[in-house]
Amino acid sequence: MVFFGGGWVRRHARPVTVKAAARSGAGVGRGFVSDTARVNRTTLHYVRGGTGPAVILLDGFPEDWYAYHRVMRLLAKQLTVVAVDLRGIGGSAVTTAGYDAANVAEDVHQLAERLHLEHVYVVGHYIGDMVAYAFARRYPETSRGVMMLDIPLPGPWAVGCSLKLIPLLGISIFSGRRTCLSN
Repeated sequence: MVFFGGGWVRRHARPVTVKAAARSGAGVGRGFVSDTARVNRTTLHYVRGGTGPAVILLDGFPEDWYAYHRVMRLLAKQLTVVAVDLRGIGGSAVTTAGYDAANVAEDVHQLAERLHLEHVYVVGHYIGDMVAYAFARRYPETSRGVMMLDIPLPGPWAVGCSLKLIPLLGISIFSGRRTCLSN
């Protein structure tokens, strides 16, 4: 066993570095699992924990799911948290094609279905923003709300969108997407 971030991490058959343990999901804490799912002709790595309404966290290049590790335990107190390594990043498979936002949004949608998550919040950071936006546009029936960090969206509609507050976090997310995103 290896001591990591205030807890012990079980070693695998081959030696595991502290960094590798963190990347596998062990660095978040009890109640989180690291796994992969085959979706949309690729394999996505994700780390999942908590119970309640679902929030899917999408990383931004060059980061992976671990960019969210500090907030995941807090979110998991009231939400099901799924931090995903997007196609070609972290523990997810590298593919020769399919990196456009619409296709990666399909990856995330299929993952949500595979994990039986309904009516999800989607949070994107940097490149993950583009995927979160595509997800909301393509799957409005699946998206409860979308939060986009560190990227401006072009267009006059962005100014008039109503923002909804997640009481738990005090974070603004887009709501009323049919009004905002259809203009």
